[in-house]
Amino acid sequence: MKWTKETSLIKRHPGSSVSPRRNLTIWVALFFLFVWALSTHPHASSFNDQSRMAAVESLVQRGAWIIDESPFYRTVDRILVDGHFYSDKPPVLTFIASGVYAVLHDGFHLTLDAEWCDFDESPCHCRAFCDDHSDWAYYLLTLLLIGLPSALMLALFYSMTGLFGLANPAALLLTTILGLATPVFPYSTVFNSHVPAAACLLAGFYAVLRARLSSARDECVHRWLFVAGLLTALAFTFDLGTILFFVAFFGYAAWEPRPKVGATTASDGRISDQERFCPPGSAPLPRLLTTCASMVKCLPWSYLLGGLLPIALMAILDYQVVGNPLPPYMYTRGYDYAGSRFPQTIAGNRSPQNVWLYGLRLLFGDHGLFAFSPVLLVAVVALMRVWRDRADRLRGAAATIGLTSSLFILYFILFTDNFGGAAYGPRWYTVFIPLLFLFIAARWGNRTFGGEAERRPTTAGRLLFLALAAISVANSYQGALNPWRNGSPLLRLESALPGWRDPVNAALSGVTFEEIEPDVMAAFATRRVDKRWFDARSCVVIPPGPTWLFVDPGTPVDPALAERSGLTSGGDLACYVDLQPARDTYVGQLTTSAWISPVLVPADPDPRTRVSLPANFGGQITLLGYELLSDDVSAGAEVSLITAWRVEARLEPPLAIFIHLLDQQGGMAGQADGLGANPDGLRTGDVLLHVHRFTIAPDAPPDRYWLQVGLYNPETMHRLPLAGIESDRLLLAHVELTNR
Repeated sequence: MKWTKETSLIKRHPGSSVSPRRNLTIWVALFFLFVWALSTHPHASSFNDQSRMAAVESLVQRGAWIIDESPFYRTVDRILVDGHFYSDKPPVLTFIASGVYAVLHDGFHLTLDAEWCDFDESPCHCRAFCDDHSDWAYYLLTLLLIGLPSALMLALFYSMTGLFGLANPAALLLTTILGLATPVFPYSTVFNSHVPAAACLLAGFYAVLRARLSSARDECVHRWLFVAGLLTALAFTFDLGTILFFVAFFGYAAWEPRPKVGATTASDGRISDQERFCPPGSAPLPRLLTTCASMVKCLPWSYLLGGLLPIALMAILDYQVVGNPLPPYMYTRGYDYAGSRFPQTIAGNRSPQNVWLYGLRLLFGDHGLFAFSPVLLVAVVALMRVWRDRADRLRGAAATIGLTSSLFILYFILFTDNFGGAAYGPRWYTVFIPLLFLFIAARWGNRTFGGEAERRPTTAGRLLFLALAAISVANSYQGALNPWRNGSPLLRLESALPGWRDPVNAALSGVTFEEIEPDVMAAFATRRVDKRWFDARSCVVIPPGPTWLFVDPGTPVDPALAERSGLTSGGDLACYVDLQPARDTYVGQLTTSAWISPVLVPADPDPRTRVSLPANFGGQITLLGYELLSDDVSAGAEVSLITAWRVEARLEPPLAIFIHLLDQQGGMAGQADGLGANPDGLRTGDVLLHVHRFTIAPDAPPDRYWLQVGLYNPETMHRLPLAGIESDRLLLAHVELTNR
């Protein structure tokens, strides 16, 4: 049967009664937009959205994609191209956001702020209207480009349920569950690509359905196919994995039942194309060529034409960023730089060590799609029932969406190993969730697409559905409090493998993990490697236990650190070593006396309190002791100080140590700031030996100076407080400046 206006996609079952349905589409959109307005976060709180904000801010304020000067440049989601850093995200969404930000910045004088939001301390969970330091530029960008498309997507979903004759109460309930009981909720509150891609996919599929509902002779079919290609390709430019759906929707739009070979007339009484071009008795070869030509002629070329526009835009923007039309994710050598956290692979991903275990965790385990949103199981069952019903005209759609979603899921199981980073659930899968929910409406509506009538759910079935929805809402709400933090679903499956190996410790200076020799990699005997990145010219990281140590000749170990840790001070270094004995011996020899004082530079009569080290800063890191390598120095000379630190909890980057040499008036006669290790890679129990070298001001007069130490965030200048002590610094020792 052809898909025409006369044979409408919607068919009433005999004996069914459908009450008039009130259209509440606009109110659905306004409701969710209001919810998202209250829930949207006021700060870029992950490397993911910081990467996009870095590019947006750079485009508007410096007219370039280079993010070196952006306050968000510390994101790890970046690539190095010709000596400059760029965001590694697909650029189309960033380009659109830069246009919106230009209006906010130039017209309303709003500026993006790189300040992080502390979700553990804020009673409002970092919500814009009760946060004292909201970044309104980020908030409005997120609300306009993420929240608004999300609200429109849910309104479109509600409207599409009318195609299936779903009564208003059931349609509103199903739309609410889609919005609040799935990852749509958390990822409508922060800046990301998944929700806009999901909105484009749903709208693109709606356009494909409208095209198939139109007559083959109706000019509207080409318009709908053009819109479908445009929207689905736009989803691809936002989220590259959705290329699978672009191809699948093309195939679905091209598929149409054809008259059997030998048919003499079309259904409307006209001569069919097959009879016109292939009269009975014609030779096989001409018939084959004519059939192929007819198939090519019937392909939805307008769909491809619509898709060409956003893909061409993406290629142009890609060329501006990396110098070729491929997305930044595919510029694999861009991940090769000191401190990079990613291998030189597509999007910095690698395959999991145990595919089966990883897949289990990604679907049903601690990061599981169906563990966080068990209500999706109902959608999968509904899709399967549509596909099994041979009389249902949505059977092809069910096969298309089911197969494509399965391939989408399989790709991330086979070619990633990080669950999408620190995030609520497997965020990648958000894009196809609205498509799956359509099939619940298709089976529960009063009208179906020509298939078997669906029996009303039993009371037990309804209670089960509501229970799964309630669990999903609870999980989703927890995720919405902070989508950029790993959550724990209420119900999940766990698997304990025999022979589980602890991860191997590794510390790298000037070496990327992918540069390690294969035979050395094989010696790890596991792919679970805890990597630390440091600069051996100023710091040595000593993990709690034996470690693999890799140092490039371009970043040799500082001689003073080498002597105290038992390492060689020059050349290439690659060894498996236990540095704990040397570390414990050295730490036991350090000076452990320090002072605090309410006076910036206390003189002898001023109050000061002696403090015995170790001393903890901010509950994150502890100063174990220090060694001043030179006591008596002169103006213009170099001061060398070694400090020893132990990591107590996850460090919150960015973080730097400050060493100040203070004169009697509180002025700085010399200073050294920085942290010679990447705080993202450090783990609890790691010990850092840090050497600080700085030159005293050449005009500093001979006198007695104080050395003070502390830690601070170089972006906010906020210092870490001492635990249990009302101070954010320690006075270590006097330095006597003498005449030359």
